[in-house]
Amino acid sequence: MRRILIRGFLLTAACCLTLGHGNVASADVAGSTSNGTDIAIPDNNSGGVNSSFTSVTITDNEIIEDITFTIEGLDHGFIGDLVATVTRFDVNGNQTGTATLFNRVGRNGFGVGDSSNVLGDYSFNDDPSNSDLWQVAANTATDANVPQGTFFTSTPNTGLPANSLSQFLGQSTEGLWVLNLSDNNGGTAGTFREFSVSFESSAAVPEPSTIAILALGMTGLISIRRKRS
Repeated sequence: MRRILIRGFLLTAACCLTLGHGNVASADVAGSTSNGTDIAIPDNNSGGVNSSFTSVTITDNEIIEDITFTIEGLDHGFIGDLVATVTRFDVNGNQTGTATLFNRVGRNGFGVGDSSNVLGDYSFNDDPSNSDLWQVAANTATDANVPQGTFFTSTPNTGLPANSLSQFLGQSTEGLWVLNLSDNNGGTAGTFREFSVSFESSAAVPEPSTIAILALGMTGLISIRRKRS
């Protein structure tokens, strides 16, 4: 009879669970600025708010499956003045994409755009079943507040779904996420409080070289001793 003894079994089993082909659990990630006070949006200045107030650093390295951006405490008397974009920079400082959340709602290539106010938290996600910001604003009376909520990203001049956040899918959550929020017409001032980002994400898959190193390490942990009886 032969008996096989395996040393280091528990550690090996744990490594195998990590490298196995089972389903990877969702690992959602989120981050926000921490201004803690209202930040002025410069009037009639396409450069927008200083990035020190609109930047979120994410240190978790997950793979993006879905993404939502939220402008919190947005307060402005003329939504047609505003443009909001988000840019991602990777850990090496390289720009990997810029997405438009909305661009001068109600302005069809000319004029000043929709005159409704914004007051509250406004979230943006590519899901076309979300609310249509252009339509909601059009249904809001002049000087009334556009109801806060979650909206799909929209294209300039038309307001049609932009699907602009899809460029980030498959990228890492890790990096610097910067909101550019600008007022592009004079006469109406505004503020915002925070910018936040939330992801639906999955664990990053190790590089093949990393898996190979782990496998070699596991092999070294196993000592097989055969005894005959």
